[in-house]
Amino acid sequence: MSGWRGIFAGALALIALESVLSSTASTNRTATAFTAAASLVQRALSPAIPLIPDIRGTSSAATTGTASFSSGLSTTKATTPAAPTQISV
Repeated sequence: MSGWRGIFAGALALIALESVLSSTASTNRTATAFTAAASLVQRALSPAIPLIPDIRGTSSAATTGTASFSSGLSTTKATTPAAPTQISV
């Protein structure tokens, strides 16, 4: 029974390939999709590009007044809030 299943799967694969590669436009769309997928796989497997970015060297956290990763404490001074305004009704 498994022999018929293989023949049926092969026939379906050939039908799918025929429909995808039957015209030049569909071939170009398929090539674009495979190119995009290949570039994603290449980027994921590249040893030069880290999957988790290193944010230890950024200074944006220290300038906004939040705790930075290097010191653990913020070195910026807190500003005093503005005085409340009187609202007359």
